[in-house]
Amino acid sequence: MERYIDGPNPDATVKKVCFVIFGVAFSGAENVLIQYLKNNVEIDAYFLIIFAGEALSHFKQYFDDSKIFLLNIKYSKNELRFLPAITQRRLCKAALPVIREIKPDVLYINNTLEIALSKALIKTSGIPAIGHVHDMKKSIGTPAKRYEIQMAFKYLKRIVAVSEACKRSWNNPKIQVVYNGLPDDFWIDRLDNIPRRKNEKYLTIGFVGMISRIKGIDILADAIARTQCNIRWIIVYNSYEKSFEKYIHILKKKDNVQLYYQLKYQEMKEFYDNIDILVIPSREDSLPTVAIEAMSRGIIVTGFSVGGIPELLGDSQLITSGTTADALLERINFLQKLSNQDLRKIRECLYGRARNMFSLKTKCNIINQIIGDSAQEKDEI
Repeated sequence: MERYIDGPNPDATVKKVCFVIFGVAFSGAENVLIQYLKNNVEIDAYFLIIFAGEALSHFKQYFDDSKIFLLNIKYSKNELRFLPAITQRRLCKAALPVIREIKPDVLYINNTLEIALSKALIKTSGIPAIGHVHDMKKSIGTPAKRYEIQMAFKYLKRIVAVSEACKRSWNNPKIQVVYNGLPDDFWIDRLDNIPRRKNEKYLTIGFVGMISRIKGIDILADAIARTQCNIRWIIVYNSYEKSFEKYIHILKKKDNVQLYYQLKYQEMKEFYDNIDILVIPSREDSLPTVAIEAMSRGIIVTGFSVGGIPELLGDSQLITSGTTADALLERINFLQKLSNQDLRKIRECLYGRARNMFSLKTKCNIINQIIGDSAQEKDEI
């Protein structure tokens, strides 16, 4: 097991930062946070985990127990949906003693829903707070949650969003776009040896994400049901909505589908290296990290014209305006018919775009500067 950080470098200018984590699941927002903190000598990281769940065990793999504080407040899905202000108060009451013990320079609210739930804590603690928005406004399910997020924005010193599309959806002038990035060891060095297909007998298509409506698992299942045996599907999921669990069982019965649950870092690289195309059938997506991962391995990506996907891919021939199985299959059929030369050109363009736009080093430098500026404001109060 690799420990990402054992403590800050005593020779560096270090800021003590308390990251607020939802906790129920371990998803893309938590994963990119851990990548950001890897070898980041400017940040002395602590973690305030709101709810007991999958995130706790993941963070304990990489960080000392002394850095992790589980509030373990009661999780009520309906309360979060319709009365998030009640959860805010319970969170604030449980978190304030921990915050006073840690004495951080900055609170870093790691995802969109956490911003809503942390509003009372931000107001009461008096510590400069940064919010990181990973979600499009439309993907936040209830008016009450959207309202509390927007109200919490008023109390944040800085707001970071993962894409221009995400920023536009919230329409707040305080938001600054900072793209996610990938560590150097995830990237392939050369595209030279990537064949037209990983297996000449069939096309292999991959999907990575939550089994949920927003990620379009029902659209994907419909498309899979209409493909022949000359197309194989590899599906990796990290969690699922209870109401969509049935799709896991449906897909497991398909002879041309392989399902994997929560693959490890090295296994994800192997997954990408064994597919020809990554599909993103999301109904809404601010900037799917899985697309960046696929691009970094020289894989073609296709998806719908929603959220930040067009911004990410930058190639209209990889995007379709519909959000249906028909639209998805049309793009797959289009890509199947392209020549080796055309496919190689697409791979090269996607790989180069990812190299230029999604640098982890650049992201770390920008976020460190935002944290440093916020901590300076605390010192000046």
